[in-house]
Order: sequence, then C-alpha cells, then structure tokens
Amino acid sequence: MSKKMSVAALKQQLKVLSQQEMIALLCSLYQSCPDAAAILNAKFSGADYIKGLMLESKDKIHKEFDAKTKIPSLSKAKKVISEFKKVSPAPEDVLELKLYYAECVAKFGNSFGDMPESFYDSLERIYSDVISNLNKLKSEDLFRACYPRLQSLVTKTNGLGYGISENLDAMLEDDLEWEPQQD
Repeated sequence: MSKKMSVAALKQQLKVLSQQEMIALLCSLYQSCPDAAAILNAKFSGADYIKGLMLESKDKIHKEFDAKTKIPSLSKAKKVISEFKKVSPAPEDVLELKLYYAECVAKFGNSFGDMPESFYDSLERIYSDVISNLNKLKSEDLFRACYPRLQSLVTKTNGLGYGISENLDAMLEDDLEWEPQQD
C-alpha cells in the first residue's frame, strides 16, 4: 500500500504548478469530488450557499426521522452533520445543525414511545457536545440563541426512558459555564 502524501509534501508539489495547471487541478477536483465541490462552493459562493446547504442538511436529517417510511438511522443523520462541518467554517452553523438533530431525536422519541438506550445516548452525546462547544466559543450571542433550545430539550424529553430528561438537565445545570442575564 502506498503512503499518503503529507500536507507539507503537497504544498511543495503545488508550488511548482503554473496558474493554469492549478486551475485545471481545482476544476478536476470540483468535478470529480463532491466534498471538494461543496468546499469550493462555500468558499466562493458565500453565505447564501451555506444557508441553502443548511436547509438541505436539515431536510436530510428530518427525513431520517420520518417514521412513516422507516426507523431512523442515527448514523446517517450524524453523517449529515459531519459533511456539513467540512464545508461550513462557522461554528454557530454546526451548533444549529446539532441542536436540530437533538430536537428531531426528542420529537421522534415523544411520537413513538420508548426507544433503545443507544437512541438516548446519541442525544446525550450531541447535547453534551453543544454545551462543550458553547463553553469553548464563549459567545454571549450564541449562548442566548442556544440556551432556550437546550432548556426546551430538557422539557421535551421529560417522560422518555433511561432518565434522559434528568441527564440533560444535569448537563445544562452543571456543565454550561454561562448563565443568562436577567434583563
């Protein structure tokens, strides 16, 4: 098996290319690799592209939780988030998608009753990840935007199995390093 080129080695190779060769290489990547096309579109098309991609991503996650057709695939829904994260440089966009995923999990659980423990474990992990990222980013605007939704998830999971609501509430109380200011 051949060894993958390092980023430093790639940079060395790219330095010797002419502008025309570089353009041809990027166009070839754009046409043959959907991830590369998405990254380049995000870079050069801007906020409107990201907004459209966010809507498409939410639609894909929502479809995974459409019980009329199947049992949801948590891994497929989380893959949508991973793919989006490769394209969007804005952490608030990724947080939005993670919260949307958590809300879909809670809604599905409420609609169709008790689920396997792994279902709730997935919700807890993404909830914890959102809180951890909010703590790292230290953005009051993000805290203000996310806090009501985090609280709502505690309420929406009340009555679901495996103590999920209590676990989310404990994370919100113990792990979130920010308190909303009283206006």
